[in-house]
Amino acid sequence: MRKLINNLKIYFWVVFFSVSIIGEGNAETRFYEKEGPVASAKEPADTLSSPEDSRDVLLTEAEQQWLAQHPVIRLASNQYWPPLEYFEKDGGYQGIASDFIALIEKKLNIHFVRSPVQSWSESILGVRERKLDVLSMAMDTPARREFAQFTQPYISNTMVIVTGQSTEFVPGVAGLSGKKVSVVEGYASSETLSMDYPDIILQAYPTIEAALSAVTKGEVFAFVGNIITTSYVMQDKGLTHLRVSGEVPYHFELGLGVRSDWPELAVILDKTLASISDRERADIFSRWVHVDVHQDIPWGATISLVSGLVCFIFGVLCWNRLLKKKVKERTALLELMALQDPLTGLPNRISMRKTLEQRIYAAERVKGAVFAVMFVDLDEFKKVNDSFGHSVGDKLLIAVANRLKSTLRRSDYVSRFGGDEFVVITQIVRSKDAIETLCTHLLKAMQYPYTLGKQKIITNMSIGAACYPDDGMTVEALLYNADKAMYTAKSKGRNCFILYSPDLQALEGRIKSRAENDEHHEYAGVEGAPCYADASVPPKET
Repeated sequence: MRKLINNLKIYFWVVFFSVSIIGEGNAETRFYEKEGPVASAKEPADTLSSPEDSRDVLLTEAEQQWLAQHPVIRLASNQYWPPLEYFEKDGGYQGIASDFIALIEKKLNIHFVRSPVQSWSESILGVRERKLDVLSMAMDTPARREFAQFTQPYISNTMVIVTGQSTEFVPGVAGLSGKKVSVVEGYASSETLSMDYPDIILQAYPTIEAALSAVTKGEVFAFVGNIITTSYVMQDKGLTHLRVSGEVPYHFELGLGVRSDWPELAVILDKTLASISDRERADIFSRWVHVDVHQDIPWGATISLVSGLVCFIFGVLCWNRLLKKKVKERTALLELMALQDPLTGLPNRISMRKTLEQRIYAAERVKGAVFAVMFVDLDEFKKVNDSFGHSVGDKLLIAVANRLKSTLRRSDYVSRFGGDEFVVITQIVRSKDAIETLCTHLLKAMQYPYTLGKQKIITNMSIGAACYPDDGMTVEALLYNADKAMYTAKSKGRNCFILYSPDLQALEGRIKSRAENDEHHEYAGVEGAPCYADASVPPKET
């Protein structure tokens, strides 16, 4: 079933490609039919299609003289890029580009010197160094424009991502980020990907077969290349364990690349390509991709094909819709994981900073607005871990988080900063007195023991608070001053809160201890160790 779907994917892209190549002729022909009165180049009778389908190439006298003065025009071709162009073992030049070149020769009554059999990067270098004259099939890129001038494209080609069968789908170029990807050395895909997506690890290979083999061997995650050559090589070499898994946002337009000091030849070749009819293009294409072109429409076969294609496209659309839903759900989950503490379920430090930025933004627009950032740190938490183990310590952190949430108002915000530290961002209040009241309320709430399995543990906490705007008007200033006030509270004996002041020593009189506020409770325990609730105390268990 997977092989069938993969073959349908390839077939769909091939059909799309055939429509592209056949349809391009009209636009190009309309462009060049507006030329003024010029002389006509001689056209031989033995063209690939019937004479009535062929058009004359209208050249000026100067263009004809230029051709006469340059009898030797040397091609630069790709040695293995089937079915676009390639060389047989005996050196014969074959492929779609070869047929276009042959048709151009007949229309202009000239002869190109065939390219030496060499790698594509060597052919590119040959044109750059003027040892060769015309790239037979190439994409216009900024780097190549430095030494070549390009005609209008005569082939349009879609770029795809090829992976092993185990990879179901690659969501475009984004799915290749940070992965090793094989490309063919000197190809436009290599140049474009390296410029636009530097986070992809590109590995160049001399041929497309070598690049695809790298995917098979596991040397790279994927290969990026054009759909026509890729599908041809995969089928020709029996690479059934590879699949087309995605598409990249490039639609490569391939034309002739003429050395930049021969602009006259570029114009001549442009006119020649424009004179090639739709029928001639279709004849060339059908020889290599096996797409039959009929003058009469076979309605029965056409309806069957269209029906099958509609069903296939409908299936693909349903699949894409389901895939987008899953991607959306997965993205939401990842975003939640990125902003949530995995142990307590509270927002994490990243989320807290964003919320604090928003709270500052809102307060800036309310005259006299005050709110506080409070650092809450559990006292002697290390001794809980040492005495009962980290699993109990984790349970205590979860219980503390739940109690903080239930004690605070809905409009207050609580997050886990890290370790045994929590950060509370209060709602906008009228004065600092409200902040003191909230701190006292939190200290009282913590006096009740936590029941964790067979253990009943009481833990204290120290609170440091910094108020907007007096103690800071930025995220960094408020967090820094609240943290400083919290450490001062710890140094004063813990189990208390302190509001930040530039002179923290002056705040001794404002320290509120839990013992002072709850005299009727008695606590027993070893000094410096976690305390346990006395039996006479009616516990509020968590």
